[in-house]
Amino acid sequence: MGDIDKGAHGLVEVPVDTFAGFIFLNPDKQAKPLAEFLGAEVVERLSAYKLDR
Repeated sequence: MGDIDKGAHGLVEVPVDTFAGFIFLNPDKQAKPLAEFLGAEVVERLSAYKLDR
C-alpha cells in the first residue's frame, strides 16, 4: 500500500458512550451523554430488560 498520509486519511476522534451493553459512536462532538439524551424514564424502562446481559 505504501505510505499513507495520516493527516488526510487518519482516524477521526468521536465521542463514544455505552448503554445496556451496546457501544454508541456519535459524530457530533457537542452531543450530550447518551443517558442524558435518552432521559431518565427511557433508561429506567429499558433497565428492566437487562440488555447488558
